[in-house]
Amino acid sequence: MKLAFYSLWDDEIVKLSDLQRLYLFESVRSREILSLKNAELCECCDGASVYGNAEIDEPLFKALASYGVKFLSVRDETTKVNYAAAQKYGVRVCRASFPPDAVAEFTLMLTLAALRKYKQALWLQQINDYSIARLKGEILSQKCVGVVGESATEKRLVEMLGAIGCQVSVLREENGGSSGNENGDESGNTAVADEFYKNNEVIIYPSLLKNPEKYRVNKETLKKMRDGVVLVNTVSGDFFDVPSIIEGVENKKIGALAMDVFKGERGIYHEDRTYDILNNREMAYIRQFPNVTLTQHMGFYTAYSMQTLIERSVEGLTQLIRNGKSEYETYE
Repeated sequence: MKLAFYSLWDDEIVKLSDLQRLYLFESVRSREILSLKNAELCECCDGASVYGNAEIDEPLFKALASYGVKFLSVRDETTKVNYAAAQKYGVRVCRASFPPDAVAEFTLMLTLAALRKYKQALWLQQINDYSIARLKGEILSQKCVGVVGESATEKRLVEMLGAIGCQVSVLREENGGSSGNENGDESGNTAVADEFYKNNEVIIYPSLLKNPEKYRVNKETLKKMRDGVVLVNTVSGDFFDVPSIIEGVENKKIGALAMDVFKGERGIYHEDRTYDILNNREMAYIRQFPNVTLTQHMGFYTAYSMQTLIERSVEGLTQLIRNGKSEYETYE
């Protein structure tokens, strides 16, 4: 059995050597993202493991199949997969995911940082200003908190928020868009979504959605929210319409904004761009607001997450190749 690995992190490379001895397979490796230019690395490989692509589209599936690849593992949750193309070229797909605690804990931390003005405190220290008059924060447990999504990460985050003492409600996609409290009550209509936006002082987006456009934060969505709402996004930059978000911060409709993701982040986040001129004006502009905290898409990045991603990727491929089925196989 021979496997090809793309976009390997240092953490994964170390673990991969152990996995090769455990599962007895050959490997070829690259730190580059899978593309038509480097797909030939897969020649004579049974399966391939990828990370960081915007999409595995039909041309990529055609290229993989031409080199004999019959199985593909995707090591992240944001890469889109053209499943129709996968079926057309006879490539079965599995997806490795990291434990929900990674992003759930980071999301909770980012929410607290926004409420307790950590960014301002950090910068004041840089000029030896240790006064606290401008750093009066708010208590999360006293807030009505809304969480948008229906993933394992969302469920874990709701548990954490409940343990703190927050009044938590959840807006889910089921039944065309529904909202429920932690007891799971659902109504499934647009009015519920409007009520969700109106009632919550903090709204968090930690989960990928099948229909993100329906829940996108834009001018119309913001009108339905409370003045001074705190928004936290740790899942996708595409969830927020950036010009609307900027306007919301400027007119104080948004009281605080914390984002671990940003539209157009690819090629910037996870790269050292110290001496470069970045081609993302909106990112540069919004970063300067004192009540806006941006981090570089790092919520998933823990030692355990990276170990789990490569382990599940190898497990998924070896299960499919040797047993014909895998718990990690996906079809949509």
